[in-house]
Amino acid sequence: QRKFKGRTLRIIVLADTTTIETRQDIFNRINTGGTNAIPSEIRRGSYAGAFMKFVEKCAKDEQFNKLCPISDTMKNRYEDSELIVRFFAYLNNYQNFHHAVDDFLNDFVQGKEKEFDEGAYEKEFRNMLNFVEKYFSYGFAKTKNAKSTPRVRFEAISVGVALALRENPDLVPDSMEWLDSEEFKKHTTTHASNSPKRVSGRIEYVRDILLKGDCNENDA
Repeated sequence: QRKFKGRTLRIIVLADTTTIETRQDIFNRINTGGTNAIPSEIRRGSYAGAFMKFVEKCAKDEQFNKLCPISDTMKNRYEDSELIVRFFAYLNNYQNFHHAVDDFLNDFVQGKEKEFDEGAYEKEFRNMLNFVEKYFSYGFAKTKNAKSTPRVRFEAISVGVALALRENPDLVPDSMEWLDSEEFKKHTTTHASNSPKRVSGRIEYVRDILLKGDCNENDA
């Protein structure tokens, strides 16, 4: 208590009339001025609105959490929300990814602050999860007992599946053996991460291999 009472505390007091835009800007400036917050935490605090509330709802989804293991440490830093933001951003705009990932995600979230079709987004999210649960033995994880999910693997599978379902909602894969292929491993290792070519490469690899080997369920 003595140490605490002897400290100088820097406090910013905002008037009731301070706009939400100003509050977000101050939060962003404070948490990017040092080493306190990581991008997913800053994004959560900087952007308000229906879209981020929807992302938080998706992060609590039971099916998502079953298919996508995340350590408690990373959950405390909102890794689950980060993955969901990446899913929607790449699904709807990966062709226009030309710069840093954080800037790309921030631009996408900011563009959805005022308006987005929650029903359509939720439907695609659910259809993607149902497909992954049905055809991917370990969900988004590498192994049955995995405690975490690599971002690049999640992006490749989730976005690739959703894009394939856009082209064929009745998609039934002929084989899932490609999950153990060297080609898929090359696309989803950490060193193959975030250049535009690599992002589109891993997403389109999953999309194309699912569509190439698909058959209609009614014909199976």
